[in-house]
Amino acid sequence: MTPSQGKGSWVAYALGITACFSVTNFLLGAISELTHGDVQASLSAPIVLWTGMGTVGLVTSLRWLASGRGFAGLPAPVLGRLSAIAGITLAGGMLALKLGVAADPDGRGPIVAISSANSVIVALLAWRLMRERLTVRQVCGMAVVVAGLVALALGAGSRASLRGVALGLVAMGLFGITNTLVKWIGSRGADSITATVVLWLGGGAVGVGGLVLTMASGRGLAGLTTFWPIALAFLAGLALAAGMYCIKRAVTLGPAGPATAIGGANALVVTALDWLIFGRIPSPLKITGMVLALTGIALLALGSHPRGSSGR
Repeated sequence: MTPSQGKGSWVAYALGITACFSVTNFLLGAISELTHGDVQASLSAPIVLWTGMGTVGLVTSLRWLASGRGFAGLPAPVLGRLSAIAGITLAGGMLALKLGVAADPDGRGPIVAISSANSVIVALLAWRLMRERLTVRQVCGMAVVVAGLVALALGAGSRASLRGVALGLVAMGLFGITNTLVKWIGSRGADSITATVVLWLGGGAVGVGGLVLTMASGRGLAGLTTFWPIALAFLAGLALAAGMYCIKRAVTLGPAGPATAIGGANALVVTALDWLIFGRIPSPLKITGMVLALTGIALLALGSHPRGSSGR
C-alpha cells in the first residue's frame, strides 16, 4: 500500500465509524422515543446492545474454531488481553455516559460534549506512547470538529450537575483508553479483524454479566417491556460492532486522534436524522455545530499524513 492509499483508507474507515455510530445512537434515540423517555429503559438498552456486539464476536469465534483458523493474527497473548480490556472499557464508557445523563437529564448537552472530546485524549496518548505526530492542518481539523461537537451538544441543554460532569469525564477517559488501546494493538502488528473480535467478546461479556445481575436482582430489563425496543437495542449492538472494526482499521492505518474525531462527528448525522424523521428542528447553535463539524472533517480528510507516524 502506498502512503497516499493509506491516507485515503483511514479517512474512509473514519467515515465508516461515523456511519455505524450514527446508526447506533439513532437507534438508542428511537428506543427513548418508543419508551417515552423512560430513564430505566435508557439504562437497560446498553445491556442488550453489549450482548448484541458480543453475539457477533461469539458467532465469528465459533466459525473460526470450526474452520481451524482460531485466533491467528495476534502475535502475542497480551494483545488478546488488551483487546478484551478495550471492549470492557468501551462498555464502561457507555455506562458512565448513560448514568450521567440519567442522573441529570437537563445537563445532557454538556455531559455528551465532554465525552465527545475523547479524541483529544487519544491524540495526546498516541503522541506520548507511540510518538505519533500530527500536521498543523490535522490539529486544526480536530479542534474544529471538537468545537462543532460541543456546539451540537450544548444545543440540547446548557446546564449540568457536578455528578453529571464527573460521569461525563469518566466516559471521556474510558473512551479515550479504548481507542488508544486499539491503536496500540494495531501498532504491535495485530490483525484487525482478530483483535476486533476479541474486543466484541470483551464488551459482550459485560452485557452477559449485566443480564445476569439484573435478572438476579429482579429488576430485569426495566423499561424494555415490548419487542421493538429490545430488537432495536440488539441492532444497535450490531452497528456498534461494525463501528469498532472501522475504528481499529482507521487508527491502525492513520492518526488516532483525527480518526476518532471524525468518528465522533456521528452526532451530526444523528441530529440530521432526528430532523428528517422526528421533525426536531435543530437550534441555531446545533446548526452552527453541524457546519463546524463538517468543516473539521474536510480539513482532516485533506490533511497530509506526517512522516514518522504509524500509517500501517
